Amino acid sequence: MATNSLDKAHHMEFEEFGTNNKFNGIAMNPPYGVGGKVAMEHVAKAFTHLRRGGRVVAIVPNGPAFQKRFDSWLASQPTANHVATVNLPTDTFKRAGTTVSTKIIAIDFIPKGIPHEQVHEEIDFSREKDVEALFDQMEDCLLYTS
Repeated sequence: MATNSLDKAHHMEFEEFGTNNKFNGIAMNPPYGVGGKVAMEHVAKAFTHLRRGGRVVAIVPNGPAFQKRFDSWLASQPTANHVATVNLPTDTFKRAGTTVSTKIIAIDFIPKGIPHEQVHEEIDFSREKDVEALFDQMEDCLLYTS
């Protein structure tokens, strides 16, 4: 039986993963770095791993430094369609020992020349106090559909 090399587990750094490996969807919680620099680098690299019509969903820092980097990158990517932002409460990851402000972003790969509607949904769960209630609310949001 033939197997795809991606069917096997490989221990390697994300930065070393060849961009010839393509996926329909990538969900990630990248390291943030200072001002979200490393997070943006990881999101940009993940986007290069998408197939046509694929989606990156990433948990990223929610602050002006990351946003500036993201806006700049997005403006340089004609095939990137930022479809959603979900603002999370600062205590979402409190059990993990952090109260950093975070959000989830969803970016689709829309090939050049393919007509599409520029739709961006902004969802604000930042005031939710209960993590379980937060995830109940998120269950039906845009990120879980294509």
